[in-house]
Amino acid sequence: MKKIFLSLIIIVFSALAISAQGSKAGRLDMTPGFSRFAKIYVEEHINQWQLKGEFEKTVDYNNRITNQREAKIQEYLAEARDEYIKAHAVVNIRAGMELQRYDADNEAFIITHPDYNDIIVRVSPADAPDFKNIWAQMSVEPSFSLDGDYVVLTHAEFRVIKKGKVKKSYIGTSHTGELMAAAEINYNFEPINLDIPTASSMTTTKSSTPAPTKPTEAIDDVDINIPKGKSANNKNTFAVLIANENYRRVAKVDYAHNDGQTFYNYLTSTLGIPTEQIHLVKDATLNDMRGELEWIGEVGKAYNGNASFIFYYAGHGIPDESTGNGYLLPADGFAARISSALPLSELNEAMAKVESKYSIVMLDACFSGAARSGDMLESARGVVIKARPGKVDSGNLIFVTASKDDETAAKYDNARHGLFTYHLLRKLKDTKGDVNLGELTDYIVDEVNRASIVANRKSQTPTVLVSPSLRNGWSSVKLTDLSK
Repeated sequence: MKKIFLSLIIIVFSALAISAQGSKAGRLDMTPGFSRFAKIYVEEHINQWQLKGEFEKTVDYNNRITNQREAKIQEYLAEARDEYIKAHAVVNIRAGMELQRYDADNEAFIITHPDYNDIIVRVSPADAPDFKNIWAQMSVEPSFSLDGDYVVLTHAEFRVIKKGKVKKSYIGTSHTGELMAAAEINYNFEPINLDIPTASSMTTTKSSTPAPTKPTEAIDDVDINIPKGKSANNKNTFAVLIANENYRRVAKVDYAHNDGQTFYNYLTSTLGIPTEQIHLVKDATLNDMRGELEWIGEVGKAYNGNASFIFYYAGHGIPDESTGNGYLLPADGFAARISSALPLSELNEAMAKVESKYSIVMLDACFSGAARSGDMLESARGVVIKARPGKVDSGNLIFVTASKDDETAAKYDNARHGLFTYHLLRKLKDTKGDVNLGELTDYIVDEVNRASIVANRKSQTPTVLVSPSLRNGWSSVKLTDLSK
């Protein structure tokens, strides 16, 4: 029982250590996690590798792309992993290690480090006094790995060296090494086609037009040939895109992933937002969503209010029947439990508090219907219960929803998008991003309502709420100049 108890303590200590490391690597200092580092690394290498060579036959090129691409992705991912660990592992880790009191019952020392998880060294009671006495003279050979987005210490060899030779060594291990989690990486490779330029004809200016993750799903022209914004000024603009399609307990939201991915492509190419400043989270949990809101708040402080933000959500919404308040439903949430969802009031408050030039919220979800069970989600894109979007009365906030009050936010099967998102993308494509917020929202309101009446014989009216501080000038703000 004592050994089991020690193991539980070790696991808890290890988890706390990883959490501490995550907070230190954290969001405020803008240190990217491994997933973002790997995304940039792999995309750059694959986009170069998949260029057709000057002397490469088309049939050979096609075979290479078809048969080798996945293996190359994994090869570059392994390289990115090694590079990231090398860059983020502490060089002189021994200096920060501390030896804790010996546990005689379990025959083990715990060795701690302020930046890493604990290491457990098994030492017999007979050898323990000697280990403790020579601890200060021991050197260490650490081994690092990745747990999700962070570098962790998996094991370490503690050595006693005399006259340049290893006289004795002890192996310490970490329980976190047994449960490594892979970081989720949403790659955004450039499109592959047989007419792309050869490697020898490429200039130093690389095309930045991204492709959807699953190009076979893109059956409408808004998903392809995405225009490049020639004069976009969004170097200080940041975005969080939540695309919740696959729900664990309720019906899926058709095309939400395509919504988020294609909007991501427009943000990077048409609006010129740097890829590392956009978080695309698919099938987000409640903690994922709250974590992204925290990141936005911290970035706003770091930029002293000289940044702009976009928060986009495609997924289910649910209401609280007793209060009429609306909620965003996480991928692991319960439709009948509002405690498992993100209140719109919390979203509004968090975005209103952000120190920003402009904070834009776009929700392709609805909050209308007649029941409070998961079954209600089976026939609609959003939940069908009447709910209020919440107040927008502070900050620099522009709040746009796909529908109002008792309406449903529909999907557009022909384009494989939500109806709201499709017309958002359509306007961005037709104008190449050269559109102000007033023109964009007017277009969305008119076109979504018309399309819904024709196709569904019912209204869907997007709504726009603006905080008092922006009401006199928000409509003239251009999407290409959010950072201006």
